[in-house]
Amino acid sequence: MVELTRLAALPSADPPAAPAARTRARCRAEIARRARRQAARARPDRGRSGVLVWQPALALLGAAYVAAVIVLALDVLGSR
Repeated sequence: MVELTRLAALPSADPPAAPAARTRARCRAEIARRARRQAARARPDRGRSGVLVWQPALALLGAAYVAAVIVLALDVLGSR
């Protein structure tokens, strides 16, 4: 019973309304700013269009190189 009396004596944990409203406004503004930046980054720009061509080309070249190494290794091992 003593614990309940001590709990009742504690002040309310609710924050004051004005600072809480300012904090909510700042958080919402920051979230909106980040969403705009993210949307701007999501759009493909002209500088990145070359990357879309080079990445698959390099992957194909790498696969061809690995295939050639495997064929060469099989030829060397087959001639023994």
